[in-house]
Amino acid sequence: MAPQWLLAEWRARVALAVGTRPDNVLINLSHTHSAGALAVTQPEFDFQRDLLERYRAMLGEWIVEAALEATA
Repeated sequence: MAPQWLLAEWRARVALAVGTRPDNVLINLSHTHSAGALAVTQPEFDFQRDLLERYRAMLGEWIVEAALEATA
């Protein structure tokens, strides 16, 4: 589960990239134990916070790239 503010940010980025409105963008997430957490939780260590922030940023980029490929 991802926080609503993060989903809204990703939807806006996808919409801008493909030329549509954010309310036309559906982002589907699935559960895995092979990736960082998306939910806003307090990491046990400071370095985990940095890793999670970078992962969320990278995931947002990958989502936009996937949307661009899908609309090409």
